[in-house]
Amino acid sequence: MKAARIGALLWGCFAILFYMWTASPAALAVLAGTVCVLLAGALLTLTCGKGCSAILSASQEAEKGKPVFIDLTVKNASLLPVCRCSMILECSNILTGEQVEIPLSFSLWPRGSAALQAELAAPYCGCLSCCIREASVGDLFSLYRARRRLRAEARTYVMPQIQEAEFSPQELDAYNMESYRYSASRKGNDPGDTFGIREYEEGDSLKTIHWKLTGKLGDLMVRELGLPVENNIMLLLEKGMEPGNPLTPQQRDKAAELFLSLSHTLLSHQITHSAGWQDYRSGQFISRRIEDMEALWVMTGLLMETPYKEDPVPAQIHCQEYDREAGFSHYLYVTAASSQRSMSGLENYGAVTVYQA
Repeated sequence: MKAARIGALLWGCFAILFYMWTASPAALAVLAGTVCVLLAGALLTLTCGKGCSAILSASQEAEKGKPVFIDLTVKNASLLPVCRCSMILECSNILTGEQVEIPLSFSLWPRGSAALQAELAAPYCGCLSCCIREASVGDLFSLYRARRRLRAEARTYVMPQIQEAEFSPQELDAYNMESYRYSASRKGNDPGDTFGIREYEEGDSLKTIHWKLTGKLGDLMVRELGLPVENNIMLLLEKGMEPGNPLTPQQRDKAAELFLSLSHTLLSHQITHSAGWQDYRSGQFISRRIEDMEALWVMTGLLMETPYKEDPVPAQIHCQEYDREAGFSHYLYVTAASSQRSMSGLENYGAVTVYQA
């Protein structure tokens, strides 16, 4: 635009000098034509494009490592043409923090439309969010420009490559045993554990009578049975970055894939568990119970939509503040950082196994 304006200024000076030098009808026609073109361009730029609307669309899912295509459709509902419409598409991977800008330029006839397609590389998993960051219209010679408010957004999920994690049979047996503990606050119906002792009440099963204690006290005493509690393993993803030590997009991608692979492997061995991380958009800790594949895929979408962020507070602190009564017996801690944060607080609550991407 700067070059076009310089050229227009030089041409205007030439037209004025030409008329002043010759005072001929031809010179007058050149000068008048130049003024008319400049005024018409300014008027058209101020009035056109106000009836435009835009739609962004993309496939719901995309494969990692393959191009992602974003479709843009712009419609002009006005009777005036849009000689030059310019847009900047801003596309960002929420998970990895990557961001690119794609400039687009096109024209629109009165009551017409234009369809364009932008291609994005997707080397890492995550949620790709695309929106129109800036839109403007201009005249045919790019001398004028006016901003226009066009709003449109599209999202697509670049799916992670989930693989079977390598667990030894001893680890799986330990996790499977540790995923069952007895509740300290609720009674149940498992004869393998006693929740408490009380006096016999009408309707109690004879199988629950504690005969030894009954013989000592002389009154019928019964055992309240314990309640086995599943979901005693917490799979924890560290999304907080130590200040001054940012993670690369590749590190963030690998940590997310390792986290999901561990969850998938536990589930494939019928080990239910919880999975959680700090959501830096809402400021809340997200915790999900993973019992089946549907729960895993729902969690995958949530994970792709939440970013990494610098945070001096590690994930285990956020987890403890979220639910101090959770009582997990084992924490599987996934991190992409080269230096591990202090795990002393987490080890006070249960065993900790660190997985580094």
